[in-house]
Amino acid sequence: MEYFVLPALIALLIKIVVLVLARKSEKTSRLFLTMVVLFALHNLTEVVVIFGLFSGEISTYMLRAYYAVTMVSLAYIVVYALEVTKQGAIRSWMTALLPSSLLMVGLVVTTDLVIAGSQSIGYTVTAVRGDYYVAFQLFSLAMVALAMSVLLRGFLKARDELTQVQSLYTAIAVTPVFLVGLIVMIVMHLGIQMSAALLMPVATSAFLFFTFRSEREHGLTDIGAIIGSSRKRITANIVADLTQQYLDDRVSLKDAKNEFERQLLQHNLDRFGNNVSKTARELGMKRTTIYSMVKKHGISVQEKEA
Repeated sequence: MEYFVLPALIALLIKIVVLVLARKSEKTSRLFLTMVVLFALHNLTEVVVIFGLFSGEISTYMLRAYYAVTMVSLAYIVVYALEVTKQGAIRSWMTALLPSSLLMVGLVVTTDLVIAGSQSIGYTVTAVRGDYYVAFQLFSLAMVALAMSVLLRGFLKARDELTQVQSLYTAIAVTPVFLVGLIVMIVMHLGIQMSAALLMPVATSAFLFFTFRSEREHGLTDIGAIIGSSRKRITANIVADLTQQYLDDRVSLKDAKNEFERQLLQHNLDRFGNNVSKTARELGMKRTTIYSMVKKHGISVQEKEA
């Protein structure tokens, strides 16, 4: 039955790889790196619990640690969502979330109110539910639901396309975590013994994969390219149409080049919220060159420097 530990082991390896790659990348944030560490620790406690089962030493303490790390990790997703969507007030949210998280961790680790013990269900270990086990379930669902609402609001209210795309990426990434947790809770309420040990490592690995992708430079596979109303999709359609017009001799090379230049400039200004410095850096040009191009093409820029 030891093969049941494989999903958790593979997921742990994936998180270590993501952590190594993220540390090498200049674009990944500290919040993301901390989140990877938390989920790696979450996976590690899960592996230790399962190995303990097969060695005949079920550790209720390690199971409590697993639940504690779970709650901290879920609360941290909310903080990360606030960073991704650029809605600010991260410190205020951390101040609000920290006491509730620590309270729940304290209840799980030091009392039997949430986790009354541990029991084997064959392939893994699950908790013997205490009188207030529902508090853990409600807390977990509340954190994921809050993260999803923050991300969806960030997507709808985004001031630039990059924020919109990152918000959508992260919302998609959180979805498997939410669904797995919800399914396990429903099944347990039906009186069926079940653990998230086989599914949650996969869900959290998928979450980190998608968020790591959104943290890095977006390429041709950017999800923004398939959003009908996104600036990226609109620009791609205009450029494709412009190329076809040139091939059909309906527009001169000079006019085609000028229009392509205008579209490229407008796209990057939109992408970086009219930040000329970031646009210049992205295009490998000087700020003065960008301003000259803006004037040439009659583009209105109200710069918001970071």
